[in-house]
Amino acid sequence: MKNALLILLVLLTVNCTQNKKIVKVDPFPFLEIEGDLNENPLLLWQNKDIYMEAQYRMEKLVKIDNNLFEWDFTAEDVRVSKNLFDYIVAGWKSYNERLETGLYEIYKNECNLYFIRRKPIKSKE
Repeated sequence: MKNALLILLVLLTVNCTQNKKIVKVDPFPFLEIEGDLNENPLLLWQNKDIYMEAQYRMEKLVKIDNNLFEWDFTAEDVRVSKNLFDYIVAGWKSYNERLETGLYEIYKNECNLYFIRRKPIKSKE
């Protein structure tokens, strides 16, 4: 009787695994907004969900070193289109230029996105 149960269990397991279809789910779908994002900023508004997902995805990997944004990944690494990647990186480069003046600092807003703001002016008392 034990042998029969064991054989039945093996047969069910083999049959079950043979009938399974392997479905791959991409946890990071490719994100793309077609068009020139610098020439047509309306594209960002029309595709704000895609833009924000790309921004979140990239900001998980960006590093802050010496109060500057640094990145060592590519558009392919984060699965976003080149124009979307370049647009976000251009923002970090612009931030870095202002941060290098020493007048600005990096902060994270309530949505966990990085921004820069002018440092408070210390009063001379």
